[in-house]
Amino acid sequence: MAMIQCPNCGKDVSDKAQKCVHCGYTLKETPPPVCPECGTELEEGATVCKNCGCPITSAMEPVDAINTPQKVEVAKVSVIPQVSRKKILIFTAAALIFICAIFGVRAILHQQMVQNYVVNLENTVDVMLSGAVDAENCGNLIIKVWNNSIFEEFDSETDKYTYNDNDGTTFIRGDEIISPGFYDFNTALSNLFSDEAFSSKIDEIAENQETVSTMMKELQNPPEEWENAYNDLQDFYEAYLKLTEMTINPTGNLQTFSASFHEADAETVNCYNRMKIYFS
Repeated sequence: MAMIQCPNCGKDVSDKAQKCVHCGYTLKETPPPVCPECGTELEEGATVCKNCGCPITSAMEPVDAINTPQKVEVAKVSVIPQVSRKKILIFTAAALIFICAIFGVRAILHQQMVQNYVVNLENTVDVMLSGAVDAENCGNLIIKVWNNSIFEEFDSETDKYTYNDNDGTTFIRGDEIISPGFYDFNTALSNLFSDEAFSSKIDEIAENQETVSTMMKELQNPPEEWENAYNDLQDFYEAYLKLTEMTINPTGNLQTFSASFHEADAETVNCYNRMKIYFS
């Protein structure tokens, strides 16, 4: 496109402009309308060409318009970028993998937690059983010493606690006259608990109680699938406590103690047998 000067204002305008954009001066006269059939110039308001008779149905275009091809406007098509099907599938697959990974990690962590819980549970049962066995042995010895001192029965295991054998001589120890024969049950039991080996075993049972108590606290809030096992463990713990406490601190008379002890011992065994089912 070339630039020309407006003859009216002298400013530069396009050579294609009909009027000056600065002052409005007419640069080109609009050509008169012509017949579309023969090109004859038409009179203003004509309805029929005077040369060829062609009917004029609308206002005719200028000569330049006849010779100039009609410009066809092509509507712009706005193409919105679309994610390809392949990308959608990749994104969906990645999302599914991510979700599965999260659930997978959670499942693995849960499984590890369950495994650790089961190991701790089994260890607790073993420690409790060890204490219960020691309590059972000590309790049976207590009953045996108690019984033999009352009924004056000789026994190689209990004689050193129940019978005073000093070669048939009588001697005085403080205000007490010691003669050969059986001690009363209080003295016999005192002799038993004063024995270093037996006393050490009683101390071990007490320490076992403390260890089991700590382990039981760590087993609170079990996994859902191990709630029944934990409930059975609590029953085992209660029976175990009763048995070990009776051994550490025997009370009552021989008959009541013996009956209660054997009952607690049997209950402890039953509870342990229920626990074995979970680890078989």
